[in-house]
Amino acid sequence: MKSRLSIFIAAFVVLLALYVWVHIAEPEPPAAPPPSRVEQPQAMVPSPLPTIVLRKFTKSEAGKLSDADRERLNATLLIPEVPDDPYLAAEQRRLINDYLNAGSRNAEWDQQVVKALVTGSRLGRWNYELQHRDFYNACKEAIDKGCNDPLVFYFYLRMYSTVRYDTRSAQLQASFFPVLDDLLARDYSAYTKFTACCRAAQYAAEFGSTPELKKRHKNFIEQAYELLPKTLEEKTVPLDESFELMCEFWINEDVKISGDRKASMLKLYPILEKADKAFALAIKGKTLVQYAWDARGTGFASTVSSQNFKLFGQRLYEARAALEESWELDPKKIFAPRQMVTVAMGLSLDRKEMETWFKRSIAADPNDADVYGAKFTYLQPRWHGSVEDVVAFGQECIKAFEDNPTAQPMQPEMYVYALENLASDFVRAKRGRAEDFFSKPEIWRDVKRVYELLLKRFPKSTRIRTRYALHAASALQYKLAKDQIDALGEEIDIGVFGNETGLRQFLSCVEWELKKKK
Repeated sequence: MKSRLSIFIAAFVVLLALYVWVHIAEPEPPAAPPPSRVEQPQAMVPSPLPTIVLRKFTKSEAGKLSDADRERLNATLLIPEVPDDPYLAAEQRRLINDYLNAGSRNAEWDQQVVKALVTGSRLGRWNYELQHRDFYNACKEAIDKGCNDPLVFYFYLRMYSTVRYDTRSAQLQASFFPVLDDLLARDYSAYTKFTACCRAAQYAAEFGSTPELKKRHKNFIEQAYELLPKTLEEKTVPLDESFELMCEFWINEDVKISGDRKASMLKLYPILEKADKAFALAIKGKTLVQYAWDARGTGFASTVSSQNFKLFGQRLYEARAALEESWELDPKKIFAPRQMVTVAMGLSLDRKEMETWFKRSIAADPNDADVYGAKFTYLQPRWHGSVEDVVAFGQECIKAFEDNPTAQPMQPEMYVYALENLASDFVRAKRGRAEDFFSKPEIWRDVKRVYELLLKRFPKSTRIRTRYALHAASALQYKLAKDQIDALGEEIDIGVFGNETGLRQFLSCVEWELKKKK
């Protein structure tokens, strides 16, 4: 008879692996209400922020501020040095300028707001040093000082629900839309408003299906669409991964109204094409890849009808044409080659062609996690590889990370996600339990090695240590799992388990398994 932990882990691995297979990058969860209006989360212990060098800001960075206003602010406010990473630099500059030019500034809380916005700007790009709770705490610190700026409250609400994994509370729903209305009435950058509208549409759909929420959802989609041309004209952010993600968000929400992903994409395409045809074609290609999977579904080939297979192939060929044209127009961008790895998988292109697109992708951005995930999926036994192929590539990723002190950590972690996919297929094929797969000596050896390397490089990462606890239990290493749980204390990352209920079930299962051994 299966143990309770077996059932929990099997269900968790199947769901997580299916999610990762469909969309490798984790979406950021939604949001919730200010301190005065909402019950506070329990014991949010902040982890130390990375070193931030503060300085006065220059005239070129002051945007719409007058010289006198800039000098006044420089007397009380310091801003951080711009990061080397262009993506992080653009995010930091945009958020700080939004606050300085249109926010509710006050010397009482200006410095706390800058700290919060810097923290938020550095959360992306697979940041292992910062946690969502750091952003939450930084926003709360500004609010506790009296800050009433809608941009700060917007991020506070998003992080509240992210650390709580709760978008259903009545207080959250009551507070979120008034804050959004205030944010949209301010003179923040068009991109900030565009992203806020895309997120707000997502939350309106998650909050429920009442006529009022449906109306809100439709209005946010329309507002985002109207903001897109101005967003492109402003050029406050480059056409990078964050912009690509927001376009995807918009299409995903508009589909709920149009019912057709391609039709939703074609609304955006002419606007994007005017700004950058290569980028527009990449968005078109990416959407058509997703459109192909809408027809196919995510099951094994035996579950797909011949008609849906035909649609799958037609849509992938159309995606391929758009992506190849995009790459020819701008071979230095990552968007097209990254998606072509998935197209190669769906169209059963040979491994040599897949590797060509993979190399083009990492030449454009060696730190991109999604393309590693796409290659791992291509190498899965259900597609064009084997367990041995996945393991061999995974060990390459581990060695590259081990040998290079500046290498990004997502490569070995994507290997663990790939192993979760293999475990899912192992269970679905009725070959055994998830624990039977993860406890294989050759599999557990690699999983343990990945987490030990990651924790050596990022000892304060609560997400990595929490995932280590989960995978240790998956490999029947209950004592090691308990050691990680004890080391985390109150900082255990709830998100790894989906919600507080999932966390409680996991903790009770580990305790139960340890008691059985006594």
